[in-house]
Amino acid sequence: MQRPEFDDIKDFEEFSRYYWYREELIRICKAHGLKSDGSKIELNGVIRAYFSGEMIRPEKKTARKRKKVVSELTLDTGLIECSFTFGNRFRDFFSEQTGVRPFRFNVDMVATAKAVKENGDESFTLGDLLDIYYGKKTYATYDKSALQWNQFVKDFCADEMTEEFGNRLSAAAALWKIVRESDREKKYSRELLEEYREVIKSENTSNESKVPLGLRRGMVSMEPHNPEWEISAKQTIQKLGDLLGDVAIDIQHIGSTAIKSISAKPIIDIVVGVSDFNDLFALNDVLLTNGFIFRGQDIPEQYLYVCGEEDFRTHHIHAVIYDSEAWNNYINMRDYLNCHREEAKAYSELKESLAKRYPKDRIKYTDSKHEMIREILMKARKWRDS
Repeated sequence: MQRPEFDDIKDFEEFSRYYWYREELIRICKAHGLKSDGSKIELNGVIRAYFSGEMIRPEKKTARKRKKVVSELTLDTGLIECSFTFGNRFRDFFSEQTGVRPFRFNVDMVATAKAVKENGDESFTLGDLLDIYYGKKTYATYDKSALQWNQFVKDFCADEMTEEFGNRLSAAAALWKIVRESDREKKYSRELLEEYREVIKSENTSNESKVPLGLRRGMVSMEPHNPEWEISAKQTIQKLGDLLGDVAIDIQHIGSTAIKSISAKPIIDIVVGVSDFNDLFALNDVLLTNGFIFRGQDIPEQYLYVCGEEDFRTHHIHAVIYDSEAWNNYINMRDYLNCHREEAKAYSELKESLAKRYPKDRIKYTDSKHEMIREILMKARKWRDS
């Protein structure tokens, strides 16, 4: 059964049969005047309440008090009080407490810190976060529902029967699309493969004939949105995740190829959120061996890796501190434009116009977008906070 429109769904049980991307949940909540921030689990909770007749509205923002700078960190220091981040100061603090060097924040610590900030919980301390690390307390857990695709593709590739497909990730994506848009269980099985083998073969063959990714350095060329971009991004994210392990707190597809309604240069942009750049740099040789070329610091507090030949790039990997302004700007702009089609259209039209004006000058093309990007980011931040 194909997935119906949200307003045609009768109850939460029916809603739960289908797979929804986080950006879709945000758009649904905003369209119905509901609280629209948080993880997929939190957004699903808002929608569950909606079907039960409870309207969880966005919280009104209160003016923030100017925080005093905390000079000394102790286990009694509040996370909000000390403006906690995943940077070196707090990494060193937890290294001292645990004796673990280098210290790495685990995913439940990341989820907890995010929830504490969202809840404005001034009672939560660094000592409480240490208890989260040791598993003594639970405050918020990592949203594993976002990993359904990852598990699906891993199970698909682990099945020796799928070796017949030339591009196994593309084949997995074709089967996932069928499952995602149906009310079937979101798990891979041999029976599922047998049922849709011919459909996958047809899709896999057609994918091989599509225009490949990539653009010569310095050149500018726009193409209509291509679903293959999402497949390539997922493949790259999975590969980076395997290589980086817990060095990467989160990895996401960003940029224009992640915005479904607009034209884009055929280069995939990925953002990797880390807590310490040095942990990432220690893996540069491993990354290079696997096709990720380190290009250094392209802008302050960001480092660039690229894929492709010397004069022909297919992927740009942007490394930033997780939950920093740079990280949030990337995520906010992507989500905002995916939820605001008219503004996305205006941005796309500007890009197409500039591409025609500066087809061989990517620097001028990029500089000419800055003002509109600045305006979009301002709106995106207000939208995310609303």
